[in-house]
Amino acid sequence: MEKVEYKVKGMGFKPKQLSIPQLKNGSYSTDSEHLAKIDCDYARKLVEYRELEKDAGTNFQTWSDFVTYFNTYGITSTSKVTVITDEVTTGTASLTLTQNSTKPTSSTVRLIIDGNSKKLSNAATYEVLGLNGIDYLTIRNLTVENSNTSYYQSCIRMYGGADYNSVQSCTLQLSALSTGITSGGAYFAFASTASSLTSTSTTHNGSYDTINNCLMRTTNSNSPGPTYAIVDQQGSSYYSSTPSNNTFSNNTIQNFYYYLS
Repeated sequence: MEKVEYKVKGMGFKPKQLSIPQLKNGSYSTDSEHLAKIDCDYARKLVEYRELEKDAGTNFQTWSDFVTYFNTYGITSTSKVTVITDEVTTGTASLTLTQNSTKPTSSTVRLIIDGNSKKLSNAATYEVLGLNGIDYLTIRNLTVENSNTSYYQSCIRMYGGADYNSVQSCTLQLSALSTGITSGGAYFAFASTASSLTSTSTTHNGSYDTINNCLMRTTNSNSPGPTYAIVDQQGSSYYSSTPSNNTFSNNTIQNFYYYLS
């Protein structure tokens, strides 16, 4: 099945390439009579495209729009999105990609987010970007910045069984943290509870994930750094008997306050 590609315009995810045959009159249609004449793979892509057009006018203007669409509809074929502008807000809510129950990502249906050296920045109380149970997601070349002053802030948190994901060549940074604490946030965490990253539950948070070639830093003067650089806290039903097989490699961690991991 061909990969579906989208672009982000003003933080809108716009279809870049959809190899769908046109009807004889040059138009596209989701009419069932016409769809019956089109290869089923193409038909699914066409329906997905029309849903996108209907819900967002062909463009998602914000990350929140994209997250809402993905969580509601999922995807039916490997899809790539490319960010083409920075998004900097003062919102305190996390953006959370949650695995769709009927159209989930998988080894054959992957989601790729190319940050294109752009920035996603907000003032999230906890993590900027949450990955809840999503699998086979790749995020690359994106700066994820938390501008909150809270001790508990983080950049990315995986939980709910988020497996086989990859964060590559990203910058995870905190821009307003000025005070250190011995029980707070992290640049990156596998953790079931946002407000207490080392709390243990029975929940499996993520395995076979890779965080590679990332820069983790604070950008304000004299910042002590987050409590932890990295947290890999798995559930009590798993960590004593099942390896997480998560890989942290070739990362640069400029500072942290209390524990590396």
